[in-house]
Amino acid sequence: MYKRRRFCVVLVTSLLLSACASPSGDAVTVVDQYRDLPSPQDVVTADRFRGAEHDDLPYNDLELSWLGDGTLAVTTWWSGSCPKVPTRMMESEDEFVIVVEGPPAGACTDDLAPTTTVIEPPDGWAADTPVTARRDDETWLLTQRRT
Repeated sequence: MYKRRRFCVVLVTSLLLSACASPSGDAVTVVDQYRDLPSPQDVVTADRFRGAEHDDLPYNDLELSWLGDGTLAVTTWWSGSCPKVPTRMMESEDEFVIVVEGPPAGACTDDLAPTTTVIEPPDGWAADTPVTARRDDETWLLTQRRT
């Protein structure tokens, strides 16, 4: 029962992200999503990007983890009911970009919870190549140069 419900949640999330994705870029392929951090045993390498520099809270932080099965885990700290999630991928001749953004404006809980979205990495995204992250207002842009 649990695995069936989890599959349905992943399927619905994938469909919603595909439907809500901006016309520029391709929708990400969501493998799993949960309100927690990835298990340390599954993480091969991780990078943490600070979203707010004014305090020690993880408000609007983002963590990108390579998992042992070759997928990427994108963890954001935001509202638990309206998390920021990877929505689309774009690529050019020299770089890949993963866009992480929140849902359209609406009523959200005022909690600070980690939400992890596990996605298939873009073709050519390499675990041993550095990733840069920058915030554009409330959106994160994760960029990796082609090798």
